[in-house]
Amino acid sequence: MTDHTNVRNPFYSTWEIFAEAVGLYNFFFEKEIGLLNSADGVSPFTKAHQEVIHAACSAYVEEYPFVFSIKAPDSLMEEDFHFERLRWLKFWTDWALTNCDTPIFLNEP
Repeated sequence: MTDHTNVRNPFYSTWEIFAEAVGLYNFFFEKEIGLLNSADGVSPFTKAHQEVIHAACSAYVEEYPFVFSIKAPDSLMEEDFHFERLRWLKFWTDWALTNCDTPIFLNEP
């Protein structure tokens, strides 16, 4: 349904589980500044946001170094949905900051 797009339609519980697993819980859910908590569902997306996502990617790969590594033993070559969501988030936020005049994060109900 949303393959190869910058749209995702997970339940809030899925976002919450993902955000907790990759260290982005406050980034999305903090009451005052979380990207999923804006009153109108639209938040400006900045270089500072990008840096937080990049740091989360680095930390996740450091914690789980065999994520999709060809050097991983077969027992570790499992699909990691948190990593895939994080990779998707990094790609599209990088793309938005490179290609959009006014990048935003949109949370549609």
